[in-house]
Amino acid sequence: MRSTLFRKKAASFLELPYTADLSDRQVVVDRQAAYLGHPDLVETDDGRLIVAYPSGHGRGKIIMKTSDDFGKTWSARREGLPASWDKSQETPTVYNLHFSSGKTKLVLISGCPHWDAGVRDGKFLPEMFPNGFNFSYSDDGGKTWSEFENFYSPMNATVCMSSLTRLKENGKFVDKWMGTFHEQDFTNYKSILTFDEDGKARWSKPVPFLAPHCEIEKRVGICEIEIIRSDKDVLILIARGETRKTRSVISLSYDEGETWTAPKELPYLLCGDRHKAAFDKTSGKVIVSFRQFIPEKQSLFSARKGVYDGWAAWIGTFDDLISFASEEKPARYGEKLYLLGKNYGNWYDCGYNGIVTRDGKALLVTYGAFDKNSATPYIVATELDMTK
Repeated sequence: MRSTLFRKKAASFLELPYTADLSDRQVVVDRQAAYLGHPDLVETDDGRLIVAYPSGHGRGKIIMKTSDDFGKTWSARREGLPASWDKSQETPTVYNLHFSSGKTKLVLISGCPHWDAGVRDGKFLPEMFPNGFNFSYSDDGGKTWSEFENFYSPMNATVCMSSLTRLKENGKFVDKWMGTFHEQDFTNYKSILTFDEDGKARWSKPVPFLAPHCEIEKRVGICEIEIIRSDKDVLILIARGETRKTRSVISLSYDEGETWTAPKELPYLLCGDRHKAAFDKTSGKVIVSFRQFIPEKQSLFSARKGVYDGWAAWIGTFDDLISFASEEKPARYGEKLYLLGKNYGNWYDCGYNGIVTRDGKALLVTYGAFDKNSATPYIVATELDMTK
């Protein structure tokens, strides 16, 4: 099917029409009368899925659920979580770290940006001030978690860590992970995570890593960066363009994140916010899930500064993604573009998501008001077959 978006903007947007509308495949993970949003997803080594999200718009007590059947059913809300999670200041991100020793560690990070005071969803929310970011970990597959440890206050750390990439030295993985976040002036930082002999986390001093391209960084409003490693060890950066003056952008690093190519606009079909990417070894394909937002007006009289359908997922190859960063127009735009959820809620408030791939399948979680009767967003999961 082709969406209304592609019909109305066929001349400029028709690069890859929707393969299908999969909105009816959603499994409800959690729903309540009040707002739920901004989830992330991780898989433990024993195959359990863990989803974490705040009990409010971007901030609030962290809620956690698990699934033992690849997202078909979900547990009740976890109890006994750290008390410090009750005052989380932003959306949590979760990752499964694998060490050279064979050990693993789950980590959860939550930024601490500035929030204005005000009423949201009928509740008064006090002003919150920049306080770096909070870090928690689990050494037992997510059964128990540490209390938050705070780093680098008073940085205005936002969507932290939007990506966390294990690094290589001399062609081999080492126990170092590059995390990324942005401040609200759209300066993007990286901080390297390591652990000492006692297993205590060490985050290096955050440094701006797109400084050579700062003019582009500010003009685009680059933020919410996702990084995925290609099969040829090229780090591929995909980012939101918050100023809405351009489409989303892509950049490449051939030296483990030390330097990056000048960010280049992505095609319309990958334009949006909070991209998350994953590679499936079985199919050899890459999936990128995102909140769709295209900075083009529907008409001269439109009050909105963009058009969108909702939650989308693109499937293609690493070569497709890398071609988007080249100076030449790509010969093709990927293989599939799915509409995963038509959002009926507050304009385009949906789409922050997490992805896990396994044996040719992709399991994705996000939030949105995906039925016409919903007054507030809720959490859903969708499974895709990447081999078809």
